[in-house]
Amino acid sequence: MRILLVQPNTSTLRGTLCPPIGLMYVGAVAREAGHEVKILDRNIDYFSLTKMKRFKPDIVGITSMTGPMLLDAVHVSRKTKEILGKDTPVVWGGVHASILPGETLQNDYIDYVVVGEGEYTFLQLVEALDNGSGEIGTIHGLAFKESGKVKINEPRPVLKNLDVLPYLPWDLVNAEKYFDIEIVLVSSRGCPFSCSFCLSGRKGPEHRYRSFSAERVVEEIKRIEKLTRNRHLKFHDDFFTSNHEYCKKIFENLSSEYSLLLYTRVTFIDDKFLEMLGGFKRVWLSFGVESGSERMLRKYNKKITIQQIRDAFALCRKQKNIRTKASVILGAPTETREEIDMTLNLMKEINPTRHTYCVYTPYPGSELYDEAVQSNLFHPPETIEGWADVTMHGIDSSRTLGIDQKFLRNIDNRGWLVNLNNIIQEGEWYKLVQRIKDYDPFLIKVFNKIEEMLVYR
Repeated sequence: MRILLVQPNTSTLRGTLCPPIGLMYVGAVAREAGHEVKILDRNIDYFSLTKMKRFKPDIVGITSMTGPMLLDAVHVSRKTKEILGKDTPVVWGGVHASILPGETLQNDYIDYVVVGEGEYTFLQLVEALDNGSGEIGTIHGLAFKESGKVKINEPRPVLKNLDVLPYLPWDLVNAEKYFDIEIVLVSSRGCPFSCSFCLSGRKGPEHRYRSFSAERVVEEIKRIEKLTRNRHLKFHDDFFTSNHEYCKKIFENLSSEYSLLLYTRVTFIDDKFLEMLGGFKRVWLSFGVESGSERMLRKYNKKITIQQIRDAFALCRKQKNIRTKASVILGAPTETREEIDMTLNLMKEINPTRHTYCVYTPYPGSELYDEAVQSNLFHPPETIEGWADVTMHGIDSSRTLGIDQKFLRNIDNRGWLVNLNNIIQEGEWYKLVQRIKDYDPFLIKVFNKIEEMLVYR
């Protein structure tokens, strides 16, 4: 079959330059099985609907994440039915559809939902449709409609050995566009912790954390080095530094020319680990600080303390090549204005190189989401379009918590300006290019109209 996989636009004209790694693995597995695969990233592949029309796929897969990108996913799904015909199967996967498969399938422009890890569920669906076997009801990890009713099959067990997956197929995407900014890799899936604001906190232990072997990761890097001279490497794992020996095996095979960005926790940083990083050009360590309130840290189930946060940032300041990022959450359920002030004061004290102030968003599937709904602090949208707006208008904190939403947004904006100033001072112009986005809703609408004119010529 001819398979088209689509990464929706992330609400900006240019979008983000992070490769669609999830779709790349889905595509690699399908191609290995003999199917023809094309991947379109609407963040960089302009006139993608025109390309869809020319490719004439037999099936279209679209990934989804709660937030603005859902609007483009809906747009692509509807246009697929118009351009290719109503009988062309449209399959949604990704976090949002996996958490809300029933709600997602209420829309007539979506035919199937892949729940959870999608590589082999999607492949089985493609082959069942291709040979007309009618075995849709036996495919684990699949949700679908039958006689107007939504049916959700048994879940698919997660892959315990990630090394069975094919290598990333960089030939299926415009690799140069991504490598122009930085190299992005994912060495693991899941997270070993259970923060209450995060979906991972609700999954069983078997879902939490699995990694590719260090040898596999090193081989992926070597393959990329043949394609680019860029040496800015970002491990986009939920949590990269859980095993220092694992990290060491990877670092030993990297040139000192590399700049690294790693996501970690304050309790997994010590002098020995930081010394391991001392040979690299520059290293960014990104921490989820979350709050300056001990009560809120307990509520988030972070399993860290304020003192541990202070100690970790103090250790990082000893290393000349270490830069730090700290993210915090503002406006979560029950948080007070005094606790927000405690968070802002802690950020001043630890003085990270980069700040990220995140206004709390009630993502479905998390423990804190359930609390927000049950406490009448948040009313879940009933449509996909409604969910697209959640990241901007989640909880009305001015009504429920006595905290003005505008106040929270202003903190977020000030943090962005601080980061911009630091980027300029550090001379990291590639990061500046990554941050500056030509976001203009009017231009996006004009662009979509031009594309439609071309498609229907």
